[in-house]
Formats: sequence, structure tokens, C-alpha cells
Amino acid sequence: MTILERRETDGSSSLEELETIVQQMEGILGPLLTLGCQDGTNFLYFEVTTRLEPERRARLVQYDEAPNVPAGFVLVCAGACQVKDKRVRVAASRKA
Repeated sequence: MTILERRETDGSSSLEELETIVQQMEGILGPLLTLGCQDGTNFLYFEVTTRLEPERRARLVQYDEAPNVPAGFVLVCAGACQVKDKRVRVAASRKA
């Protein structure tokens, strides 16, 4: 059975601050599974399992049409998030 943990952040954070939150939680809980937002609040779901080492933690990027996944990385998830009080598309990827 998979155990999920939901964390929320307000939408005033920068993308870099949101990425820091994701990476810190991956070091405590386990890997990010999905992200999104509702009513100006971001929600992040993590699988409570083996904590990830810093080099394996997710990186977040903003995108317009399709997520750009860097070479050597795999897409973890993508969705709408509130960044600096604006709704934007955000993709999370990690080293393969």
C-alpha cells in the first residue's frame, strides 16, 4: 500500500522557493508524485517511502506548451501552480 502525504504552500512563493520546498520534503518524506493548485494554494503530494538524496531530488521549471525535460532527466509530473500570485504551468523532473 502506498502512503501519500499532502503539503500545501501559498501562491506567493517564487518558483525557486517552491523548488526548495519540494526538495526539502523529498529529503524528509520521499519522492514528489504530483503537484497542482486550487484557489491560490499549491498542493504537493509525496510518496512516503525512501528519502531521496540531494542529487536525485526534483527540479522545477515553468513552461508554456510542453514541459522541456533536460537530457538525462525524466518527467515526474506537470501541472498548474501559483507562483508569485500568478497561475503558471510547472514541470518537475529528476535525474534518470
